Amino acid sequence: MAIEQGSLALLRVSANTVVGGRALNLSLRRNLIETTSKASKWKSRLPGRKSWTVSAEFLNDLDDVTGQHAIREAVIAGSTLSISIGKASPVTGDRTFSGTVRVTSLSESAPDNDAATFSADFQGDGALTITTT
Repeated sequence: MAIEQGSLALLRVSANTVVGGRALNLSLRRNLIETTSKASKWKSRLPGRKSWTVSAEFLNDLDDVTGQHAIREAVIAGSTLSISIGKASPVTGDRTFSGTVRVTSLSESAPDNDAATFSADFQGDGALTITTT
Protein backbone atom coordinates (compact mmCIF):
# COMPACT_ATOMS: atom_id res chain seq x y z
CA MET A 1 0.00 0.00 0.00
CA ALA A 2 1.36 3.42 -0.98
CA ILE A 3 0.29 6.26 1.29
CA GLU A 4 0.24 9.68 -0.41
CA GLN A 5 1.41 12.86 1.27
CA GLY A 6 -1.44 15.36 1.02
CA SER A 7 0.87 18.33 0.63
CA LEU A 8 2.02 16.98 -2.75
CA ALA A 9 -1.42 17.44 -4.39
CA LEU A 10 -1.74 20.73 -6.27
CA LEU A 11 -4.57 22.47 -8.10
CA ARG A 12 -3.82 23.92 -11.52
CA VAL A 13 -5.97 26.30 -13.56
CA SER A 14 -5.07 25.60 -17.17
CA ALA A 15 -1.36 24.74 -16.73
CA ASN A 16 -0.77 27.22 -13.89
CA THR A 17 -0.44 26.04 -10.29
CA VAL A 18 -2.68 27.99 -7.91
CA VAL A 19 -0.23 29.23 -5.27
CA GLY A 20 -0.67 29.03 -1.50
CA GLY A 21 -2.56 25.73 -1.38
CA ARG A 22 -3.62 24.59 2.09
CA ALA A 23 -6.44 22.08 1.51
CA LEU A 24 -7.83 20.30 -1.53
CA ASN A 25 -10.81 17.93 -1.75
CA LEU A 26 -12.10 16.01 -4.76
CA SER A 27 -15.48 14.25 -4.48
CA LEU A 28 -17.00 11.84 -7.00
CA ARG A 29 -20.67 10.92 -6.91
CA ARG A 30 -22.86 8.39 -8.72
CA ASN A 31 -26.63 8.76 -8.63
CA LEU A 32 -28.66 5.59 -8.35
CA ILE A 33 -31.90 4.85 -10.19
CA GLU A 34 -34.32 2.77 -8.15
CA THR A 35 -35.78 -0.14 -10.13
CA THR A 36 -37.73 -1.88 -7.35
CA SER A 37 -41.08 -3.33 -8.30
CA LYS A 38 -44.04 -3.92 -6.03
CA ALA A 39 -43.37 -7.65 -6.18
CA SER A 40 -39.86 -7.33 -4.75
CA LYS A 41 -39.03 -7.53 -1.05
CA TRP A 42 -35.64 -5.91 -1.66
CA LYS A 43 -34.76 -2.62 -3.34
CA SER A 44 -32.81 -2.79 -6.57
CA ARG A 45 -30.91 -0.04 -8.34
CA LEU A 46 -29.11 0.79 -11.55
CA PRO A 47 -26.16 3.16 -11.80
CA GLY A 48 -27.19 6.64 -12.92
CA ARG A 49 -25.33 9.80 -13.82
CA LYS A 50 -21.98 10.74 -12.31
CA SER A 51 -20.84 14.10 -11.00
CA TRP A 52 -17.79 15.54 -9.30
CA THR A 53 -16.85 18.54 -7.17
CA VAL A 54 -13.66 20.15 -5.89
CA SER A 55 -13.17 22.39 -2.88
CA ALA A 56 -9.92 24.15 -2.11
CA GLU A 57 -8.40 26.59 0.35
CA PHE A 58 -5.36 28.77 -0.27
CA LEU A 59 -3.36 31.44 1.48
CA ASN A 60 -4.58 34.63 -0.18
CA ASP A 61 -1.98 35.82 -2.71
CA LEU A 62 -3.01 38.89 -4.70
CA ASP A 63 0.09 38.45 -6.91
CA ASP A 64 -1.19 35.08 -8.24
CA VAL A 65 -2.70 36.46 -11.44
CA THR A 66 -2.84 33.11 -13.29
CA GLY A 67 -4.38 31.00 -10.51
CA GLN A 68 -6.36 32.77 -7.81
CA HIS A 69 -7.19 35.74 -10.02
CA ALA A 70 -8.43 33.42 -12.79
CA ILE A 71 -10.79 31.78 -10.28
CA ARG A 72 -12.12 35.20 -9.17
CA GLU A 73 -12.67 36.23 -12.79
CA ALA A 74 -14.46 32.97 -13.65
CA VAL A 75 -16.97 33.30 -10.81
CA ILE A 76 -17.77 36.89 -11.82
CA ALA A 77 -18.03 36.07 -15.54
CA GLY A 78 -19.83 32.75 -15.03
CA SER A 79 -17.27 31.08 -17.27
CA THR A 80 -15.71 27.63 -17.05
CA LEU A 81 -12.15 26.77 -16.06
CA SER A 82 -9.95 23.86 -17.07
CA ILE A 83 -8.40 22.41 -13.92
CA SER A 84 -6.18 19.53 -12.95
CA ILE A 85 -5.21 17.99 -9.64
CA GLY A 86 -1.94 16.15 -9.30
CA LYS A 87 1.65 16.30 -8.16
CA ALA A 88 4.00 19.10 -9.22
CA SER A 89 6.48 16.50 -10.50
CA PRO A 90 4.60 13.25 -11.18
CA VAL A 91 6.49 9.97 -11.44
CA THR A 92 5.46 6.71 -13.06
CA GLY A 93 2.17 5.48 -11.59
CA ASP A 94 0.97 8.88 -10.30
CA ARG A 95 -2.58 9.92 -11.22
CA THR A 96 -3.79 13.29 -12.43
CA PHE A 97 -7.47 14.28 -12.36
CA SER A 98 -8.61 16.89 -14.87
CA GLY A 99 -11.73 18.43 -16.33
CA THR A 100 -13.82 21.53 -16.83
CA VAL A 101 -15.48 23.20 -13.85
CA ARG A 102 -17.69 26.10 -12.89
CA VAL A 103 -16.94 28.05 -9.72
CA THR A 104 -19.97 27.71 -7.42
CA SER A 105 -18.67 29.72 -4.48
CA LEU A 106 -15.74 31.88 -3.54
CA SER A 107 -14.87 33.19 -0.10
CA GLU A 108 -12.03 35.35 1.15
CA SER A 109 -11.24 35.66 4.84
CA ALA A 110 -8.89 38.08 6.62
CA PRO A 111 -9.07 37.33 10.36
CA ASP A 112 -7.21 39.38 12.94
CA ASN A 113 -3.75 38.04 13.78
CA ASP A 114 -3.98 35.23 11.21
CA ALA A 115 -3.23 34.59 7.57
CA ALA A 116 -5.74 35.75 4.97
CA THR A 117 -7.28 32.83 3.06
CA PHE A 118 -9.11 32.26 -0.18
CA SER A 119 -11.56 29.34 -0.60
CA ALA A 120 -13.41 28.13 -3.67
CA ASP A 121 -15.87 25.37 -4.56
CA PHE A 122 -16.10 23.97 -8.08
CA GLN A 123 -18.71 21.81 -9.82
CA GLY A 124 -17.53 19.55 -12.63
CA ASP A 125 -19.02 20.47 -16.01
CA GLY A 126 -18.75 17.21 -17.94
CA ALA A 127 -16.50 14.22 -17.44
CA LEU A 128 -13.60 13.96 -15.01
CA THR A 129 -10.56 12.47 -16.72
CA ILE A 130 -8.10 10.36 -14.75
CA THR A 131 -4.69 9.77 -16.31
CA THR A 132 -1.78 7.75 -14.97
CA THR A 133 1.79 8.85 -15.63
